[in-house]
Amino acid sequence: MFKILNQMKLIIILLFTTLLFWACSTNSTGPEEDSALLEATSLAIGSLNQVFVATRGGLYQSLDNGETWKPLDNFRSGLVSVSPSGTIYSTHYFSDGKYTSKETLWRSTDGGNSFQPTGWVKNKSVFGLSWLTFNNQEHMFGWVYLSGLYRSTSQGASWEQLSIGGLNFKPLIAPDDIFIAIDDGIYRSNDNGDNWLKVLEVKDISGDISYSHDALAFNSNGEVFAGINAWHFLGDSVETGMIYHSDDNGNNWVKTAALNSDITHLAVNSEDNIFAITEQNEIFISTDNGVRWKKVGSIFSDESIKTLMINSNDHLFIKSSDNQVNHIYRSLNDGVTWESIWPYY
Repeated sequence: MFKILNQMKLIIILLFTTLLFWACSTNSTGPEEDSALLEATSLAIGSLNQVFVATRGGLYQSLDNGETWKPLDNFRSGLVSVSPSGTIYSTHYFSDGKYTSKETLWRSTDGGNSFQPTGWVKNKSVFGLSWLTFNNQEHMFGWVYLSGLYRSTSQGASWEQLSIGGLNFKPLIAPDDIFIAIDDGIYRSNDNGDNWLKVLEVKDISGDISYSHDALAFNSNGEVFAGINAWHFLGDSVETGMIYHSDDNGNNWVKTAALNSDITHLAVNSEDNIFAITEQNEIFISTDNGVRWKKVGSIFSDESIKTLMINSNDHLFIKSSDNQVNHIYRSLNDGVTWESIWPYY
């Protein structure tokens, strides 16, 4: 009798083990269900339907617009960015557990099958690269909080710090000349970042006390759009969320709109439609070069929008945070409806 019971227990254990192994092995299209390791730290868009997500558990790639995912490496990654030629860059973090850390930047030219170190190393720093972008010559520009702007003209083999700084920064966009939004205005460089000229300061135009945010975008003609947020200290009215437009490389600006909240993100799709997201998580669209704006709706009122990107198919992607986990959402209809594509289980 006891022998039969022991055999039954053994069969049950074997069945349970088999089922557990099968359940773990069949989830081949997504990462493990570990919310801490899967915390999305960065989002990047590649060609066609490529989407990349950097996490504490490694770098992930989707080749079908976020439907399924596969890991590219298992290093703790803080940043991912894709160059115009399709080269993938990802930062890796290492720590000895004693408040010291090392950040390195790696590069893949074969679609993520293999990565090689670029030469960027930052030791014993709380702050590393917070964003990385490229100009048409694929010169690299990266920002380190409290440190400033860095440039590499050698695919990351060597770096130099450029003479512009600021505590608050927002992404640099580099078609022909280079524009950057920092805490006191919009700056332009026409010599690859060696020298900078402030080209937009709202108080020069309207007398407002103002600051800029990360809302900076270009259309296909190279015209610049900047979201500037301003405070009025005199009178009862407060006007925030102003969008300025320049069609002469930033030499002159025209205020095209004033939305009802601070503007946090701007992006332009292939048809030159402009999308704006405000601090209240409202999304607006302009189809006439910023002259008129239509509110698409409000999105994720309980989350903070960190990133807005548009791929070559004009699909919109945002990275947001609800103070517990970072999410990535996708819209296939100009921001009218959204669906979650990360975390993916």
